[in-house]
Amino acid sequence: MRLRVYQANDGDCLLLSSDSGNHVLIDGGRSSTFSKNTSDDLSALGKLDLVCVSHIDADHISGILKLLDDMVDWRIHEHERENPPIGRVPKRKPRSPRPPSISEIWINGFSEQLAQSADDALALVGLASSVQAQMSDADLLPRQHYLRDLALGEAQAIELGFRAGPAQLKIPINERFKNKLVRAGLAKSRVPIGSMALEVIGPFQSDLRKLRKEWKQWVAENTERVSEIEKDMDSDAQRIRASNVDRFLENSRAILTSGGTFGDRESITTPNLASIMFLAEENGKTVLMTGDGAGQDIVKGLEKTGRLDNGKIHVNVLKIQHHGATANIDQKFLKAVTADHYVFCGNGGHSNPELGVVQLIAQSRFGNEKQKSTHPKAQNRFELHFNHDTVTANTKSRKEHMTKVEYKADQLVQESNSQMSASFHATPFFDIVF
Repeated sequence: MRLRVYQANDGDCLLLSSDSGNHVLIDGGRSSTFSKNTSDDLSALGKLDLVCVSHIDADHISGILKLLDDMVDWRIHEHERENPPIGRVPKRKPRSPRPPSISEIWINGFSEQLAQSADDALALVGLASSVQAQMSDADLLPRQHYLRDLALGEAQAIELGFRAGPAQLKIPINERFKNKLVRAGLAKSRVPIGSMALEVIGPFQSDLRKLRKEWKQWVAENTERVSEIEKDMDSDAQRIRASNVDRFLENSRAILTSGGTFGDRESITTPNLASIMFLAEENGKTVLMTGDGAGQDIVKGLEKTGRLDNGKIHVNVLKIQHHGATANIDQKFLKAVTADHYVFCGNGGHSNPELGVVQLIAQSRFGNEKQKSTHPKAQNRFELHFNHDTVTANTKSRKEHMTKVEYKADQLVQESNSQMSASFHATPFFDIVF
């Protein structure tokens, strides 16, 4: 099994590959980094067995939309090359590399419940496109007040539904879950992908109910705003242009401050709590994919699926949830879940990875007796992997923060007596093979 971690700015984009040659793409990061760092690499695969959108935040779903947009462009180009249109020149070959085929998609969205009509759904798509184009700095997107960021989340999920649906790409969505929501606790929550098995450990039905309720409330309170948006559907790409979003943007420009309380589940946004999370396993090797979920929920999901031994588990790879934000992680979680490799996705945006989280991981392995995990493998060597470094951080504030992270990691390596190592990657992606 191999985990490939792509640079995705402040987002997640990872590729899990089995010994049998099957591939699972987990999230797509930002659309710009997907084009720069991911699309060429995926093109060489030819096929993705599964695309999993852990949740509908823009830093996870935007790259997946770019992948589907590229698929549409290539299908139009190939169709017109074989069937030249009358009265005009066929569309040129797309600049993007030919995308791989996709066998299925997992995503928890609420398009059918939210849209008051088809027009409302399309208006939300337009709002997403316009806001994303106008937001020059992703750090301005407020994570604590995520409902204001609807356009870069739920509307993109709606657009993904159009893209993958029967009128366009015909890619099955949540088919293994009877086209309903992906969640833990179902009879068939263990899904084979070639020689791998993915066991869904989250989200729980209660968090999905809360997410559905809040999205419905947003739409009900913003029908006038939605109706103001000018719609202009393009027949082949299902894209619309939007206007009159200045008022929306005025209330959306807020900078999230760093810090906070470890494990403060109440401060985590509902979409993050509704992350699709799973434990991948092949030939005794394990990878824990956590989206932006809460540590308490990860432990709960592992417990309910019988994966904990005396309340603990050791995995080969742990993808640190929510880019290393303090609210999603606490000492109890890190004592329960230990790993050979801890993977951080983040470039300093929103002060992630948090310095306190890096410190807490180290303490769970070589701290004092109250801090350390009692799992037998907690004494083993381990490595922290960061998919960005000071050079690749793309703003001054992010560079400053990643400098602090690098210094903190180096300090902990020195204190660990050779138990810990840390790597910061400046390349478009890096691999963990085991």
